[in-house]
Amino acid sequence: MTQSTLHAQGFYGLNFIEIMETTGKKIFENVTYFDSINGKLIENQVIVVEGNNFSHIGDSGSYEHVHDDEYFDLSGKYVIPGLIDCHVHLGLQMDIIYERQVLRNNSGMYYYFALNNAQKHLAAGFTTVRDCGARENWGSSLKISFQQKMFWGPRLLIANRPISQWGNQEAR
Repeated sequence: MTQSTLHAQGFYGLNFIEIMETTGKKIFENVTYFDSINGKLIENQVIVVEGNNFSHIGDSGSYEHVHDDEYFDLSGKYVIPGLIDCHVHLGLQMDIIYERQVLRNNSGMYYYFALNNAQKHLAAGFTTVRDCGARENWGSSLKISFQQKMFWGPRLLIANRPISQWGNQEAR
């Protein structure tokens, strides 16, 4: 069994991705788990991950470690179920100079905006994201790239082109 130390930034997002890229079982010991079904925090739990699946969740000490398992002591850390964001536009950059960026970028940049925004969502704990439409039809390609593990990202539900009124949001 190897002892690994997590970075001070905490156990979330990209740090978790780096951990999950290693092979073998991962044992997360001494964690406080949020049971979203019963709305309770359950302390001193062990979570075992094999591949992309949770194979065991129980009281600390309820899982027998094997010498080649990777072990993480998460004392003082919390684990919650993955969050779902039901209304995003991953291909957009939302900042003060948005209109200027739209006019100055070619359409190929929207793929990079979408990849960057999807990875930011994953780092924030969102494991499923519903994109409600974008200017370009990049969504299905991004979804496939995540499924093929070319990049890390959340599970995507994609609308491709949005449904909207003729004109713009302020059309009367």
